[in-house]
Amino acid sequence: MNNADVREYYARITDIDIGAVARELLDGRITEETPARLLCDCPHHQSQSHRSLHIRLDAQAWICFGCAVGGDVLQLVEFIQSGAVTSGHSGEMPESHRKSRDWLANRAGLPPLGQYGLSPDQIAEMERRRACETRVQDALSALADYYHRR
Repeated sequence: MNNADVREYYARITDIDIGAVARELLDGRITEETPARLLCDCPHHQSQSHRSLHIRLDAQAWICFGCAVGGDVLQLVEFIQSGAVTSGHSGEMPESHRKSRDWLANRAGLPPLGQYGLSPDQIAEMERRRACETRVQDALSALADYYHRR
């Protein structure tokens, strides 16, 4: 599996509709739904409003204002399942990332990354590349937020 294949693999799993994933994993915690957003009661903190977890359907993104975390659909699955979000991480990805990636791969009709006949070192290298891409995306998002606030 080369770099283009890795990008394609991650693109396929992160293109899964975030709204459908949220509806499945947050069943009963969605408190309001609009065409652009789902407002949810976060499973990881107590909230008086029961609306601190926002799923942006139009942007394939989410943020929990109470936990101060957010990201893409892969990070949403990881957050819901483990309470963690792999963001700004260097090196080999934690088990929470792998489980979430495999969950989405299954949903996309793909085998888990470990079944592509790759060595553990090759998988670790792919995960390092994904972590680097995520850090760059986080930095660009922070820069865009700063720009828009100014």
